[in-house]
Amino acid sequence: METETLRGLLEDAEGFRVEHDDVHEADVIYAPLYAALQIPRSLLDLIEAADLISVQDSWIPFLFPPCGIPLWGSSHLFIYEWRHWFVDGRAPVLVESDPELGTVFELARTYEQLGYFIAQNELVISDEETDDFQVACRAFDIGDKEDVVSRWEASGDLRSAFASHRSFEGNLPQSCVPAKSLYYKGDFPLHTLELVGDLSKTTSFELCGSSGHAQVQRQLRDLVRSRSSSPPWLRSTDQAAVFDRLIREHDLAGAWLSLCSSGWTYGDAKDALARLAEHTDDYRFKIQATCWSSLPFYDSQRY
Repeated sequence: METETLRGLLEDAEGFRVEHDDVHEADVIYAPLYAALQIPRSLLDLIEAADLISVQDSWIPFLFPPCGIPLWGSSHLFIYEWRHWFVDGRAPVLVESDPELGTVFELARTYEQLGYFIAQNELVISDEETDDFQVACRAFDIGDKEDVVSRWEASGDLRSAFASHRSFEGNLPQSCVPAKSLYYKGDFPLHTLELVGDLSKTTSFELCGSSGHAQVQRQLRDLVRSRSSSPPWLRSTDQAAVFDRLIREHDLAGAWLSLCSSGWTYGDAKDALARLAEHTDDYRFKIQATCWSSLPFYDSQRY
């Protein structure tokens, strides 16, 4: 029997979709969550003026797992806040997602770091200081504009240019470090074909390795799937069954990681997410679940 929490969450999501049948923009669907999580207003204003950061807009072109909070993107790349629940040691970060490969890569560990990358990107696009660069710097309260320009002149679009910057030192994102780097202290998984670390807090989308080549991604996932020591959500193609077993065992972290791995239809995943929402009183999680369940996709759509 459905509980009140499950019915309420799904009814709220369905009500939004009925009322806003033609809405595909992240900034509309996720507005309540942006407010609840206090995502910087300055960033949201920049996204609204999409030309400032050379993106399409906040239109959602493809389905993604519920841990992703969409910010902006295009048909071939999207930026999310990547927020895990129930999993100890996984802090929210900003990621780039490649829908063709089905992978995510840690872009920045804080919104301050993201601001520096946006400012750098404006310089790369225009090949000079422009009003858009100034606007981006003001939006993120970047006072060392000359330093940003100097790093761009020396390194172009390389994000590692900021590795020695005060906002990055001691907290380098994956985008700033080479594979297997000892300087990376974050909790986003770093795996390669030669070295597969602890997988107990990893989703299938995070198995991106150190290369952007599709063949390497497939090899890494096949390697992980073949290992009996890998968690069940990384070995199975039937996530609904894995989720059901884990949630019955009260393994909420495992159930969440299963839900955020590939192998779901949207309809089954919405039901599973509503079940998981029964196990927390955190209103932010329930807002995130309702927003995700309001996305403009058919229940048969897969991720």
